[in-house]
Amino acid sequence: MQINDIYPSRIDIKNDKPVYIVTVNVGCERHDVVVSKTVYDALEELRLQNRHLRNQDKRHIEHSALSDEALYERASNKPETIEETISDKLFIKQVLAAIKQLPITQARRFVLRNILGYTYPEIGRVEGCGARSAKESVDLATKKIRRLMKL
Repeated sequence: MQINDIYPSRIDIKNDKPVYIVTVNVGCERHDVVVSKTVYDALEELRLQNRHLRNQDKRHIEHSALSDEALYERASNKPETIEETISDKLFIKQVLAAIKQLPITQARRFVLRNILGYTYPEIGRVEGCGARSAKESVDLATKKIRRLMKL
């Protein structure tokens, strides 16, 4: 007689008391066996641990089957090439050089808007002016920077 599988099956109620039943597979036959709550809980815990391990194995197999190329293609933030990195750094240096040539108020408002992400009303509060004045100042700074950078 070989027991193939034992697992918690159900909880019945008899005479207002719970009856814990596990199913035992012996060969091709199934048998329901009444057990104590302790045994039932222990088998349920083992079942959950087994499921957790199977899921963990499934995830591991899925990830180990992926090649470096497949992982690269799945990446949402693909690494930049060296050329892109150098180009970005040169562009930033050019923008900073252009900002230094602006009047201080325009430079400050341009940085608040385009680098720090402030809204025009927020810039107005910080600078002690209206949102419209802040926008006009940022727009003028943007035009000057584009002209200086020949964009």
